[in-house]
Amino acid sequence: MVGGLLFQGSLVPGNTAGAFANIVGHETQYRAGVQIGLFSHALYVVLTALVCGLFARVNFGLSLTAAFLSLVGCIVEIFAAIFQIAPVAFLRASGPQVFTADQVKAAALMSLTLWGRTFQMSIPMFALFELVLGYLIYRSTFVPRVFGMLLMAAGLTWALYFWPPLLNSVRGVALPFAGLAEIAFPVWLVVKGIDVPAWRAIAEQASGADG
Repeated sequence: MVGGLLFQGSLVPGNTAGAFANIVGHETQYRAGVQIGLFSHALYVVLTALVCGLFARVNFGLSLTAAFLSLVGCIVEIFAAIFQIAPVAFLRASGPQVFTADQVKAAALMSLTLWGRTFQMSIPMFALFELVLGYLIYRSTFVPRVFGMLLMAAGLTWALYFWPPLLNSVRGVALPFAGLAEIAFPVWLVVKGIDVPAWRAIAEQASGADG
């Protein structure tokens, strides 16, 4: 999310010509960036399933809700990639010149604008996802609660997007903090893992309640 917002910030009046020149001059890298983004979303879907499955014993309903919110956010961003790659087709169009150069650039700019606005639609979904997941982590006993608090704070940070003027005023601090919170938890899981006995205790308790 952070990278997408930073890219949108570069699309300001007076900078579009430079953006188009970079796209045409570095088309391979631009296409690779879009493909890497799509791969990261696919990976995010897998990680969401694994993480939400991990916390399903804490609260199955909330875990399912978190997974749904993340999935919707990923789907919106994957759909937005259509608009992100469209400028390459417009700026590299060959054959009969149906449109003027200015019209082609206008269409490319409109595509980037639509990509930005569609991408932004996913942010509330991820904000709610991080709030719910942070709460689940805080309620659990097999992961340090500090990560739950960090993710809930990150979710509240992204929730500022409901009021863009406020987010823009704190963007320089809010975005790095949210990015740090999002990275800290998965790094902990990879390096330290969970408290397996505590997780099994919750699983056994849940199984006993079901029985």
